[in-house]
Amino acid sequence: MTSVINKFARTSVFFACFIALVSCASKPTIYVYGKYLSEVEVAQLERKLIEENFNVKVNELDFPTTISTNAILYSFMLKEPSTIDTVTEISEQLNMPIKSISSLKEGNHWYTKNALALFIFPQSTDKLGDLLMQDLVHRYQAEDCDSAIELHLYKDGSYHLSNIDESLGQQTGRWHYRQYPYLELQEKGANYSSHYFEISQSLEKDQISEIKITQLIPLSSYIIPQDCLFRFGLRQ
Repeated sequence: MTSVINKFARTSVFFACFIALVSCASKPTIYVYGKYLSEVEVAQLERKLIEENFNVKVNELDFPTTISTNAILYSFMLKEPSTIDTVTEISEQLNMPIKSISSLKEGNHWYTKNALALFIFPQSTDKLGDLLMQDLVHRYQAEDCDSAIELHLYKDGSYHLSNIDESLGQQTGRWHYRQYPYLELQEKGANYSSHYFEISQSLEKDQISEIKITQLIPLSSYIIPQDCLFRFGLRQ
Protein backbone atom coordinates (compact mmCIF):
# COMPACT_ATOMS: atom_id res chain seq x y z
CA MET A 1 0.00 0.00 0.00
CA THR A 2 2.82 2.36 0.91
CA SER A 3 4.57 1.69 -2.41
CA VAL A 4 1.35 2.50 -4.29
CA ILE A 5 1.02 5.80 -2.43
CA ASN A 6 4.66 6.69 -3.12
CA LYS A 7 4.21 5.82 -6.78
CA PHE A 8 1.10 7.97 -6.94
CA ALA A 9 2.95 10.86 -5.25
CA ARG A 10 5.87 10.62 -7.67
CA THR A 11 3.47 10.55 -10.61
CA SER A 12 1.64 13.61 -9.28
CA VAL A 13 4.88 15.52 -8.87
CA PHE A 14 5.95 14.54 -12.39
CA PHE A 15 2.71 15.78 -13.93
CA ALA A 16 2.84 18.99 -11.87
CA CYS A 17 6.36 19.69 -13.13
CA PHE A 18 5.32 18.79 -16.68
CA ILE A 19 2.35 21.17 -16.57
CA ALA A 20 4.57 23.93 -15.14
CA LEU A 21 7.10 23.45 -17.92
CA VAL A 22 4.42 23.47 -20.61
CA SER A 23 2.90 26.57 -19.05
CA CYS A 24 6.25 28.39 -19.10
CA ALA A 25 6.97 27.28 -22.63
CA SER A 26 3.60 28.61 -23.82
CA LYS A 27 4.13 32.10 -22.45
CA PRO A 28 4.36 34.67 -25.24
CA THR A 29 7.59 36.61 -25.57
CA ILE A 30 7.44 40.40 -25.78
CA TYR A 31 10.36 41.96 -27.63
CA VAL A 32 10.67 45.53 -26.36
CA TYR A 33 12.55 47.83 -28.70
CA GLY A 34 13.82 50.27 -26.08
CA LYS A 35 16.23 52.37 -28.11
CA TYR A 36 14.37 55.61 -27.43
CA LEU A 37 13.37 54.90 -23.82
CA SER A 38 15.14 55.91 -20.63
CA GLU A 39 16.31 53.29 -18.16
CA VAL A 40 13.40 54.20 -15.87
CA GLU A 41 10.85 53.81 -18.67
CA VAL A 42 12.31 50.46 -19.71
CA ALA A 43 12.23 49.22 -16.11
CA GLN A 44 8.59 50.27 -15.65
CA LEU A 45 7.50 48.64 -18.89
CA GLU A 46 9.46 45.47 -18.24
CA ARG A 47 8.04 45.13 -14.71
CA LYS A 48 4.44 45.54 -15.89
CA LEU A 49 4.88 42.95 -18.63
CA ILE A 50 6.53 40.44 -16.30
CA GLU A 51 3.64 40.88 -13.86
CA GLU A 52 1.40 39.56 -16.64
CA ASN A 53 3.63 36.46 -16.87
CA PHE A 54 5.15 37.41 -20.22
CA ASN A 55 8.69 36.58 -21.19
CA VAL A 56 10.33 39.95 -21.85
CA LYS A 57 13.40 40.63 -23.97
CA VAL A 58 14.61 44.23 -24.21
CA ASN A 59 16.92 45.42 -26.97
CA GLU A 60 18.28 48.69 -28.37
CA LEU A 61 18.07 47.74 -32.03
CA ASP A 62 17.20 50.25 -34.73
CA PHE A 63 13.55 50.47 -35.72
CA PRO A 64 12.44 49.39 -39.20
CA THR A 65 12.02 52.41 -41.46
CA THR A 66 8.34 51.50 -41.85
CA ILE A 67 7.71 52.13 -38.13
CA SER A 68 7.05 55.81 -37.42
CA THR A 69 4.63 55.67 -34.46
CA ASN A 70 4.24 53.59 -31.29
CA ALA A 71 3.46 50.17 -32.72
CA ILE A 72 2.90 46.50 -32.07
CA LEU A 73 3.93 43.88 -34.61
CA TYR A 74 2.77 40.38 -33.77
CA SER A 75 3.80 37.00 -35.11
CA PHE A 76 1.26 34.93 -37.02
CA MET A 77 2.08 32.19 -34.50
CA LEU A 78 0.94 34.25 -31.51
CA LYS A 79 -1.20 31.78 -29.55
CA GLU A 80 -3.32 34.19 -27.52
CA PRO A 81 -4.75 37.23 -29.37
CA SER A 82 -5.58 38.70 -25.94
CA THR A 83 -1.83 39.27 -25.54
CA ILE A 84 -2.14 42.21 -27.93
CA ASP A 85 -4.90 43.79 -25.82
CA THR A 86 -2.93 43.29 -22.60
CA VAL A 87 0.27 44.83 -24.01
CA THR A 88 -1.73 47.71 -25.48
CA GLU A 89 -3.38 48.36 -22.12
CA ILE A 90 -0.03 48.31 -20.28
CA SER A 91 1.41 50.79 -22.78
CA GLU A 92 -1.59 53.07 -22.29
CA GLN A 93 -1.14 52.95 -18.50
CA LEU A 94 2.47 54.10 -18.90
CA ASN A 95 1.50 56.95 -21.23
CA MET A 96 2.88 55.10 -24.26
CA PRO A 97 -0.27 54.80 -26.40
CA ILE A 98 -0.13 52.35 -29.29
CA LYS A 99 -1.06 53.89 -32.65
CA SER A 100 -0.49 50.93 -34.96
CA ILE A 101 -1.06 47.17 -34.68
CA SER A 102 -0.25 44.75 -37.48
CA SER A 103 0.93 41.22 -38.13
CA LEU A 104 4.42 40.40 -39.29
CA LYS A 105 4.72 37.63 -41.86
CA GLU A 106 8.48 37.68 -42.40
CA GLY A 107 11.69 39.60 -41.89
CA ASN A 108 12.53 39.08 -38.19
CA HIS A 109 14.03 36.18 -36.26
CA TRP A 110 10.99 35.96 -33.98
CA TYR A 111 8.21 35.96 -36.57
CA THR A 112 7.77 32.16 -36.37
CA LYS A 113 7.48 32.26 -32.59
CA ASN A 114 4.74 32.91 -30.04
CA ALA A 115 5.77 36.54 -29.76
CA LEU A 116 5.15 40.16 -30.51
CA ALA A 117 7.35 43.23 -30.77
CA LEU A 118 6.69 46.54 -29.07
CA PHE A 119 8.13 49.71 -30.61
CA ILE A 120 7.96 52.84 -28.43
CA PHE A 121 9.12 56.35 -29.28
CA PRO A 122 9.81 59.12 -26.72
CA GLN A 123 6.71 60.46 -25.02
CA SER A 124 7.40 63.91 -26.47
CA THR A 125 6.82 62.66 -30.01
CA ASP A 126 4.73 59.98 -31.70
CA LYS A 127 6.78 59.75 -34.85
CA LEU A 128 10.37 59.95 -35.91
CA GLY A 129 10.16 63.09 -38.06
CA ASP A 130 13.58 64.65 -37.73
CA LEU A 131 16.40 62.55 -36.36
CA LEU A 132 16.44 61.80 -32.67
CA MET A 133 19.68 61.79 -30.72
CA GLN A 134 19.69 58.00 -30.44
CA ASP A 135 19.66 57.71 -34.24
CA LEU A 136 23.13 59.23 -34.41
CA VAL A 137 24.80 56.77 -32.04
CA HIS A 138 27.02 54.87 -34.47
CA ARG A 139 30.58 54.30 -35.63
CA TYR A 140 31.22 56.40 -38.74
CA GLN A 141 33.89 55.75 -41.33
CA ALA A 142 35.33 58.67 -43.30
CA GLU A 143 35.34 58.53 -47.09
CA ASP A 144 37.18 60.62 -49.70
CA CYS A 145 39.97 61.30 -47.22
CA ASP A 146 43.73 60.95 -47.56
CA SER A 147 43.86 59.08 -44.25
CA ALA A 148 41.56 56.66 -42.45
CA ILE A 149 39.43 58.61 -40.00
CA GLU A 150 36.83 57.09 -37.71
CA LEU A 151 34.26 58.85 -35.56
CA HIS A 152 32.39 56.98 -32.86
CA LEU A 153 29.39 58.72 -31.25
CA TYR A 154 28.42 57.05 -27.97
CA LYS A 155 25.03 56.93 -26.28
CA ASP A 156 26.32 58.75 -23.19
CA GLY A 157 27.13 61.83 -25.30
CA SER A 158 30.87 61.23 -25.60
CA TYR A 159 32.78 60.80 -28.85
CA HIS A 160 36.04 59.28 -30.01
CA LEU A 161 37.81 60.56 -33.12
CA SER A 162 40.74 58.39 -34.16
CA ASN A 163 43.45 58.17 -36.79
CA ILE A 164 43.14 61.85 -37.60
CA ASP A 165 46.83 62.37 -38.08
CA GLU A 166 49.91 60.67 -36.71
CA SER A 167 50.88 63.83 -34.86
CA LEU A 168 47.41 64.39 -33.37
CA GLY A 169 46.64 60.80 -32.43
CA GLN A 170 43.17 60.43 -30.96
CA GLN A 171 40.63 62.94 -29.72
CA THR A 172 37.77 62.59 -27.26
CA GLY A 173 35.07 64.90 -25.94
CA ARG A 174 31.32 65.51 -25.99
CA TRP A 175 28.99 65.61 -28.97
CA HIS A 176 25.91 67.79 -29.15
CA TYR A 177 22.80 67.57 -31.28
CA ARG A 178 21.01 70.81 -30.48
CA GLN A 179 19.12 71.37 -33.71
CA TYR A 180 18.44 69.39 -36.85
CA PRO A 181 20.43 68.92 -39.06
CA TYR A 182 23.61 69.98 -37.23
CA LEU A 183 26.07 68.04 -35.09
CA GLU A 184 28.80 69.57 -32.90
CA LEU A 185 31.93 68.06 -31.36
CA GLN A 186 33.34 69.70 -28.24
CA GLU A 187 36.87 68.53 -27.52
CA LYS A 188 37.64 67.43 -23.98
CA GLY A 189 38.72 70.44 -21.89
CA ALA A 190 37.38 72.98 -24.41
CA ASN A 191 34.76 75.60 -23.55
CA TYR A 192 33.08 75.50 -26.95
CA SER A 193 32.57 73.22 -29.94
CA SER A 194 35.30 73.17 -32.56
CA HIS A 195 33.88 70.73 -35.15
CA TYR A 196 30.55 71.20 -36.91
CA PHE A 197 28.76 68.81 -39.28
CA GLU A 198 25.59 68.81 -41.35
CA ILE A 199 23.56 65.60 -41.09
CA SER A 200 21.86 64.03 -44.07
CA GLN A 201 20.07 60.74 -44.66
CA SER A 202 19.35 58.78 -47.79
CA LEU A 203 18.49 55.31 -49.04
CA GLU A 204 20.81 53.35 -51.27
CA LYS A 205 20.22 49.94 -52.77
CA ASP A 206 22.54 47.11 -53.71
CA GLN A 207 21.88 43.58 -54.96
CA ILE A 208 20.84 42.44 -51.48
CA SER A 209 18.59 45.15 -50.02
CA GLU A 210 18.14 48.84 -49.29
CA ILE A 211 20.67 50.56 -47.03
CA LYS A 212 19.80 53.56 -44.89
CA ILE A 213 22.75 55.94 -45.00
CA THR A 214 23.47 58.55 -42.33
CA GLN A 215 26.11 61.03 -43.48
CA LEU A 216 28.00 63.70 -41.56
CA ILE A 217 29.34 66.48 -43.78
CA PRO A 218 32.06 68.70 -42.21
CA LEU A 219 31.11 72.39 -42.16
CA SER A 220 33.87 73.71 -39.95
CA SER A 221 36.83 71.93 -38.33
CA TYR A 222 40.44 72.80 -37.65
CA ILE A 223 41.63 69.25 -38.37
CA ILE A 224 39.05 67.48 -40.57
CA PRO A 225 39.18 68.36 -44.30
CA GLN A 226 35.84 69.45 -45.74
CA ASP A 227 35.99 66.80 -48.43
CA CYS A 228 35.90 64.02 -45.80
CA LEU A 229 32.44 62.51 -45.50
CA PHE A 230 31.54 60.39 -42.48
CA ARG A 231 29.07 57.64 -43.31
CA PHE A 232 27.17 54.91 -41.52
CA GLY A 233 24.99 52.38 -43.34
CA LEU A 234 22.17 50.33 -41.87
CA ARG A 235 20.87 47.52 -44.03
CA GLN A 236 17.06 47.37 -44.12
